[in-house]
Amino acid sequence: MSETVLVIGLASVAAAIVGGGLNLAGIVFPPLASIRRQVLLAVFGLLLVTAAGLGDSHVRHFFVHGTPKKKVTAAPTLSSSPVPSGTVTPGLVSGRPDGPQPPKARMTTAPAGLPQPPRASAAPLPTSPASQPLYLATVPFSSSMNEYPLADGRHPYGITSGPDGNLWFTEGNPDGSSGNRIGRITPGGFVTEFAIPTAGGQPIGIASGPDNNLWFTEYVGNKVGRISPVGSDAAIQASLTEFPIPTGSSWPDKIASGPDNNLWFTEFNGNRIGRVTLDGTITEFPIPTPASQPVDISRGPDNNLWFTEFNGNGIGRLTPATGEIKEWGLPRAANGPASIVAHEGNLWFTEVLGNRIGSITTGGVVTEFAIPTPGSQPIGLTLGGDNNLWFTETASNKIGRIVPSTGAISEWGVPTTASGPKIIVAQQGNLWFTEFDGNKIGRLPG
Repeated sequence: MSETVLVIGLASVAAAIVGGGLNLAGIVFPPLASIRRQVLLAVFGLLLVTAAGLGDSHVRHFFVHGTPKKKVTAAPTLSSSPVPSGTVTPGLVSGRPDGPQPPKARMTTAPAGLPQPPRASAAPLPTSPASQPLYLATVPFSSSMNEYPLADGRHPYGITSGPDGNLWFTEGNPDGSSGNRIGRITPGGFVTEFAIPTAGGQPIGIASGPDNNLWFTEYVGNKVGRISPVGSDAAIQASLTEFPIPTGSSWPDKIASGPDNNLWFTEFNGNRIGRVTLDGTITEFPIPTPASQPVDISRGPDNNLWFTEFNGNGIGRLTPATGEIKEWGLPRAANGPASIVAHEGNLWFTEVLGNRIGSITTGGVVTEFAIPTPGSQPIGLTLGGDNNLWFTETASNKIGRIVPSTGAISEWGVPTTASGPKIIVAQQGNLWFTEFDGNKIGRLPG
């Protein structure tokens, strides 16, 4: 029955289009004398087609419930290779947001003489119940977003606000194909670059130190570097100093100033948190969870150091005075937490694999907010001048903003296609971010 109705309906529509005078499938349509009759015949035909379609359960579901939802599969269990094969996007290499895959479940032995902080028990990390996602999705294009191009193959990654009023960034790629430089960009967009002495050092993280110098990590070179922002370009280049990390192939990642006038950094492969004094003395603190893959580190509101564990699927806290480490697991599996920043008594972080923005109290209570764009791969995170949190979406090529008080999320597309935005920082009313694949530095008022 539904097939017959469908044929009649289609024939009616066709006759209406050409004005009648047709014999379609044995159905005769005489010439139509007016536009009104053509319209009425077309409407009649469409109603018949719709009626025929309603005989199909899938079509009925569409009209009653809207577009059928895609089947959602469970996230993969996070291992030392947390990103499944075939899902790697530009700038996201299996095992971490931006680097090569470390050996499975390998813990290197701490050099003799290094302090050994108290180790947590082998019991699973404590978790907190997750909150319901809350977001307001908008995907506008900001005409006020500016981009400043770099030379091809530079791959800018980390970025920070310098004590000289400029932005400083790293040009590093763990596969070796980058500029291997420290860059400086003025608020007006003028770029200067300074070469890393170690060939293939591949700088990643960068931060302003309490000594008004810029400190950075060399992911492949296995060093921490220091550069002064003061003086002529030649003097700045000459000031660049490097300090080797005791643990070999530790893959130092992000770095931040601590409350104790030292710099603290993560060792993604070494599974340690490192401390470097202003004179370059390095001490390392092992993380209790094996192969946790720490990524970012930040000073918390409690004057402790808080860090993310990409493979450990948790958030860690290190007490600078004692080196003691405590860890909290996230409510859901395989989230891949990356960047972390403090805001109003809590710590906020990105979940690269979980596609969420999370927060954790200093007591370990976790709340998570879903990002509207699926598979966006949020990596960078910073506190903006508007007291909101801003983040990068590497896979979806957007800049996002979350209002901490409500969890409302908005998103802005980056003009350059597939630019791979990575790290973001706020300075004087603007958001500055690196475009790893686009070879540009971006700026968005915020």
